[in-house]
Amino acid sequence: MTRAFLRPDDVRDLVRDRLGTDRQVVTLDRLAGGTRKGVYRIGLDDGGSVVLYVWSAAENYWPVSTSTGTRRCCR
Repeated sequence: MTRAFLRPDDVRDLVRDRLGTDRQVVTLDRLAGGTRKGVYRIGLDDGGSVVLYVWSAAENYWPVSTSTGTRRCCR
């Protein structure tokens, strides 16, 4: 499965709906470290920025587990 990441055009409507029509997307950077989710910094035209978390199968680095065993957390 090829991982496809978001582009600035993919978040323009979200920014407009949540932050208002007076703020525009200038940059969109995918941040390192989110292996089960996509983490993006959206740069805005007023110099501000917001962080967007995307939980999606396309963003998940880990393959789907086929194990039927019980998963144990870190101890």
